[in-house]
Formats: sequence, C-alpha cells, structure tokens
Amino acid sequence: MLGLDRRVSNTDLASYLHNSLQSEIHGIIFALEGAATNPDKVELGRSSLARLRILTQRSLDEEFRAFASVPLHHLNQVVEGWKGILDISLDWNPPESMAGDSRVPTVVQIIQEVASNAAVHGGATKLDVVVAVEGGAFHVILVSNAPEVVPPVTGQGTSWLQSFAHPLPESETQVPGQTTLAFKV
Repeated sequence: MLGLDRRVSNTDLASYLHNSLQSEIHGIIFALEGAATNPDKVELGRSSLARLRILTQRSLDEEFRAFASVPLHHLNQVVEGWKGILDISLDWNPPESMAGDSRVPTVVQIIQEVASNAAVHGGATKLDVVVAVEGGAFHVILVSNAPEVVPPVTGQGTSWLQSFAHPLPESETQVPGQTTLAFKV
C-alpha cells in the first residue's frame, strides 16, 4: 500500500494509475514494438528501455505527489514520451494564474487517456490538443488522425472520459480520417 496522505481519495489514486501510469506504459510498449520491427528505430528502443528501467525504480508515492503538485511538468514529459509514436501538438492557452488550479491534473489526465486510446485503439500517429479557459471552465479539444479514438468496449478510462465529455457541433466532429473530442472541466 502506498504511504499517501489520507486526504488523497482512492478515486484520485485510481485515476492517476489508470490515466497517467498506464498511458506511460503504453508509450513504452509502442516504442519497443517499433524498435523490434524497424531497424531505424533502435535508438527509440534504447531510450524506451531506459524509461522502463526508471519507471520500475520510481516511488509511486513520490510520483503521485509530484504529479499533483506540478501537473504541467508531467504533461511535458508525456508529450516527450509519446514522440515518434504519437506526435502531440499542445496549445495550452489558460492564463498563467490558473496553472495552480486544482482542475489542471484532471485536464492532464484527460490528455493522457485520449493519447493512449488514440494510439492503442485508433492507430493514431498525431494528436492536436488545445486547452483554453472559457467561463471559468477548462475546455479541452483533441483531434487525432485516427478514425476512432474511443474503444468500442467501454472500459474504466472511457467511462471516466465520458464524465467530462462536452458536445461539439456535428460539423466539427464529422471530418473523414480524424476524430475530434471535446471535454469541459
């Protein structure tokens, strides 16, 4: 059992493990698979093995606390970790004064979960992310080059994402060869 502060809910911990840690592991798996099948990706395989070694030696307790305190730093690591597998373009527009907002970790986890789903279930290689604040709420729009981002079977991550889903006009979501998702936190 992790020695986490008792104020941390089981839901927050489960969300972190599923949306953050699982996304990181999926990125490593994809990189290793790519390196195993493509001799041009040997360096990507080596860096992924190094990431895996670090992952197995990290303290989950410290990792969870660090994520909660500096989620934007973690988001930059996510973008770097998916490079060459799922290239993520990030357009972060909230005012700097909102960087410490308690909803930022949730926004980061939404991005991680969609990135993982886009690559794993949709075969995406590109994900454009725009985060803005309107009316005091974070609005997150993600566009992938996958025809389908959300798996056909609803799992824990998909159910969690649906709780933040924000409908878009059909004209914005019905573009051939891509999937557009929107969330409001």
